[in-house]
Amino acid sequence: FGSVGGGLPPRLTMKRTAAAQREAARYASPEAVHNLAAVKQMFPFHGYIESPEHRGINLDQMNRIRLYAQSICYHWWDQATMDESKTAGQVLTMDIMNLYHLTAWLIKPATKEFDCSFVEVLSSEKQSPKWFISHWWGVRFIDFVSCVQKHVRLRCLNQKTPFWVCAYANRQHSFRKTEIISDPQSASFSKALKLVDGVLLILDGNLSGPAAFTRTWCAYELFVAHSQSGKDMNLDIATCLDGKAKILTDGVAEFDKSKVIDGKSESLLRNVWSEEAEKRQCKFPIDILIPGLQVEVEKMETSVEDDRNCILNWIAEQELNMPPLESSEKYASMDRQLRARLALVLWRQLLVAGKVEEWHLPEILAADSARTKVQLGFSRCSKMNDAAMSSVAAGITDSVKDLQLSFAECQFSDVGLAAITSKLPANLTSLQLDISHVALSDVAISDLISKLPQSMEMLSLNLACTEFADQGLADLALKLPASVWSMTLSLDGLKLSDAGVIALSQKLPGTLKSLELNFQDTGLTDAGLASLASEIPGAVQSLTLWLSGTQVTSAGLAILALKLPPSLEILVLQISGSQIPNVSMSFFSMGLPASMRYLSFHLRDAKDLSDAGVAQLAVGLPSELTHFSLDISGCRVSDASIGILSCQLPVSVASFVLKSAGTATTVETVTSAEQLRAWKPQPQHRVTDHIIDAKRAQSLLASLKGMLQDVQQKDPTASGLVEAAFVKAALKSMSDISKDDLEQAESAVDKSASGNDVRYIDFCGLLLSSPVTSAAEV
Repeated sequence: FGSVGGGLPPRLTMKRTAAAQREAARYASPEAVHNLAAVKQMFPFHGYIESPEHRGINLDQMNRIRLYAQSICYHWWDQATMDESKTAGQVLTMDIMNLYHLTAWLIKPATKEFDCSFVEVLSSEKQSPKWFISHWWGVRFIDFVSCVQKHVRLRCLNQKTPFWVCAYANRQHSFRKTEIISDPQSASFSKALKLVDGVLLILDGNLSGPAAFTRTWCAYELFVAHSQSGKDMNLDIATCLDGKAKILTDGVAEFDKSKVIDGKSESLLRNVWSEEAEKRQCKFPIDILIPGLQVEVEKMETSVEDDRNCILNWIAEQELNMPPLESSEKYASMDRQLRARLALVLWRQLLVAGKVEEWHLPEILAADSARTKVQLGFSRCSKMNDAAMSSVAAGITDSVKDLQLSFAECQFSDVGLAAITSKLPANLTSLQLDISHVALSDVAISDLISKLPQSMEMLSLNLACTEFADQGLADLALKLPASVWSMTLSLDGLKLSDAGVIALSQKLPGTLKSLELNFQDTGLTDAGLASLASEIPGAVQSLTLWLSGTQVTSAGLAILALKLPPSLEILVLQISGSQIPNVSMSFFSMGLPASMRYLSFHLRDAKDLSDAGVAQLAVGLPSELTHFSLDISGCRVSDASIGILSCQLPVSVASFVLKSAGTATTVETVTSAEQLRAWKPQPQHRVTDHIIDAKRAQSLLASLKGMLQDVQQKDPTASGLVEAAFVKAALKSMSDISKDDLEQAESAVDKSASGNDVRYIDFCGLLLSSPVTSAAEV
């Protein structure tokens, strides 16, 4: 304060100067009385949360800290020396404040009295983290919060989603005595990493090299996340550029998946999502990540030298209190793993930028001899050509056991696929390969199939809209490794007939437990589906079938329903747009195994399906079912269907989803079992009548099923043709059938005589034909 150019009188200037000095004295240090009082008033102790891994902090709480710091930071100043901080001695503003400053002026003063963590002055309840944040404490606090805010949006989290941040989760006054020196593996961050879905690495915007790549703690956290957590987790990278947060997500983010196009298959949507992610991520300044591909952990630093020594000794498998080695193969192995992990995250963006070879990504990936999994996604990437495919192949080594590659709608040829084929590891146990919508020949795909290792246990191939056809499917059937227990084949849009499907059916491995087949828009008919249904191994516990756009009719669906394996626990069936009479639902209701736990039916735009069909399905739902989803959008249903489901939903169902857009129902979606059970049917819905009719139909159908089995045992070649007299006699023996229904049924039998031989009827055709009257339907 000075009197310059005719300013304040000297006496008033002295008073102002004295006031400023007294104010400065009140905040002379973080332990000053006024600072402590302000902190305690704003952040009182709430209670202890004993497990540090459950002390996550959410975005709402971070913003509360931000608002407080913004209101009081003009009292704070940087206590560091000139060697430690570029802002040493300066009054703090939000433009320069970082976590070192916050720890000194806020976190430690607020937690000293009770020796607690900062989270424990925000809450007394566990806040189990969803994501782990690795960062350098010198990142600007406002940039840190901006990165978290954008990450919450991209990953479709919310303001209450907890993140694990060491400064807030650890008890800063005592944690070094109990965690760091004793055992890094049992430290709080190691435990937290076992709870989270992924790691968010926040970098400062230093274009010459973010400090996080020079910090031992950051490298160690990423290494533990990758190699020690026991789970496969995402690695997202964030930074702020010109005050705006930029995030490079590990693959497609949940926000990208919000783009939904009606009528598109899930595989096509995945391609759209990948393209959306690429558009978003091209704005990330990838050049700041170059130092990350050159990390050397032995050259990194920590604020506390003992931390560095302890971490290096743990990596080198030495006593933790010994002087660390200057070099070690263990260090080098960790370096290679970290570089390779980062290379996988960066590969697509560097391919688009034309820098894959310049940054030596194939060499970096291949150098990681400890890596057992490689996952890369290039769907709809225009730069993925034959040369780029060869670069990917060069990074695949024999140590890889789990290979996940997506090249959908890319620009390579048979030559590029051959490069991948030639590098399939001999001990590969899991392969997920998406080469859909690529101009590939049947020969190139068959060559790939012929090279599948016999060690294979999990196989997923997306061959949609390629030149793959019946012969290729037959070759695949012959070459399937006997050890496969999980198989997914996406064959939609191919020129397939029943011949290829039958060849595949006859060679399905008996070890199969999970089977997913997509036959959408192929030439599959009832004959092919019947063959498949008859050959599904008895050990199958999960079955998913996509049948829209095929020539499958209600007869084929009936055969499938009656052939479901008794051990089946999960069934997903997509037959949208097909001709599905109500009686088809009775077959499924009768055929669903008692072991069923998860059931999902997609019946969108099945114009023949009405409330009666929903009732026939609902009355047979397995009593132990826990998840049920039903899409009847565009069907001839009304609120009666919702009432029927409300009355018949098994008490065991905890998760329920109903979609009924484009129908006469008054709601388009029901998203929970509780919401459904709260539905109150109205008298005009005739819910009870529908349920009674459905149960009666199911009872009669069960008798007819037994009759059909008897006929097949007597004459396996009958192919559904049954003596009319036999059927009439069986109908008369049913105690549940009324006189009117019996007359209707006998009349239907007489009208269904086959050709000139009136003694025989097409039994399946009779059951599945569209009824003339409601009585005939029953």
